[in-house]
Amino acid sequence: MHEMSICESIISLIEQQSVEQSFSKVSRVCLEVGPLAGVELESLRFSFDVVCRGGWQKARCWILLNYR
Repeated sequence: MHEMSICESIISLIEQQSVEQSFSKVSRVCLEVGPLAGVELESLRFSFDVVCRGGWQKARCWILLNYR
């Protein structure tokens, strides 16, 4: 289930940027997923919610599908 590691990497990037840009709150994260991404959308949403329990509990994940 690589969706979990994808979400862990996203949260890691957010945490790095929170230090660099001095913010402490994230209300939403928008992801654009293309047809060749090879991820299960429901698994990605679930994984994001699980990973956010560690500190970004109020963040919501918005997934945009891009099939251009």
